Amino acid sequence: GSVLGLSECRQQFEEERWNCPIKKQPFIIPAPQKPSNQLIPIIKLTVQSGTKEIAFIHAITSASLAHSITSSCSAGLLLECSCDRSLQSIVSTDSSWRWGGCSDNVQYGIKYSKIITDGDGKKAALMERVRSLVHLHNNDVGRKTLHSLMTHKCRCHGVSGSCAVRSCWRSLPSFRQVGDQLKFKYLDSVEISPSLQLADSNSHRDKRNSIPQPASDTDLIFLDKSPNYCRPDRKRGVQGTRDRNCQPDTDKPNNCKHLCCGRGYRTRVIEVDEACECQFMWCCSIQCKICKKVQVVHTCL
Repeated sequence: GSVLGLSECRQQFEEERWNCPIKKQPFIIPAPQKPSNQLIPIIKLTVQSGTKEIAFIHAITSASLAHSITSSCSAGLLLECSCDRSLQSIVSTDSSWRWGGCSDNVQYGIKYSKIITDGDGKKAALMERVRSLVHLHNNDVGRKTLHSLMTHKCRCHGVSGSCAVRSCWRSLPSFRQVGDQLKFKYLDSVEISPSLQLADSNSHRDKRNSIPQPASDTDLIFLDKSPNYCRPDRKRGVQGTRDRNCQPDTDKPNNCKHLCCGRGYRTRVIEVDEACECQFMWCCSIQCKICKKVQVVHTCL
C-alpha cells in the first residue's frame, strides 16, 4: 500500500526540485480484528512538518492503502473481505441495466485505511492540536479522491450481443488517475493559519474542530511554507538538487535554470547500453542485440 503511494509520488514529482525523496517502506496489512495502534512509517516520518509536500504524502499514502486493500479484497487475497455485492440485482430506474458482477469493495478499503493512518489521531491531537488535525484532514482527502474516481463497468446481455440489458459493477480507477488528481489538489492546496483554536477532547465537536474557509473538505491544506529545496537541509529532510539531471531547453520544472537554482550545470557525453534489433523467436521469447547509444547528460552543479 505505502509502496504504491510513494512510487506514484515519485512519478508525479520526478521533474521537480522536491522529488519525493522518501525511502520506500514495505507495508504488510495486519489482520482487521487487530488494527495497528501506530501510524505507518511514512506518516511517522512526516508528522513534524506541515508543508504542502507533506500534505500530498499523507493524501497519496492514505489513498494507496485504501486502493491496495480494495484490490486485495476483489482478488480474494484477504479472508476478511470480498467483492461488494450489496447492490446486486438492483435494476436502474429505466430498466436498461442492473447491478451485478464483482464490484470493488472500496468502502472496506477506505474504512481500513482510516484505521491504519488515523489510528493515533485522537492521541496526537492532544499534543499537536492543529498540526494533527491537518494531517487527518489530508488523509481523508486522499480517501475521498479515490472514492470520487470510482467508475462503472458494464457487460452486455441480449440476443446476438444486442445489449438489451447490461450488468454493471463499480470499479477502482487506476492509481495513476488518483495520483494525477491529487497532484492537481497539491497545486491548488490551501494554506491555513496555525493560530486556529481547537476544542479540547472533552468538548463537543463544533466549528473550532473544523478546517476554516476557504478550504473545503476536498482541498489539501498546509501550515508551513515550503523551503525552496535548492540546498541540502538534513534537519528538514531536504536533499537539494545538486547532481540532479536537468534539461536546458524545456518549459517543464526540470529545466536547468529552475532545477539548478541558478547555480549552473555541467554537460557530459556518455555511452549507454540499449536493447536493439529485437526479434520474436518461436516459441516464445524476444531476443535483442545490445547496442551502444550516445547520450548528452546535463547535471546540476
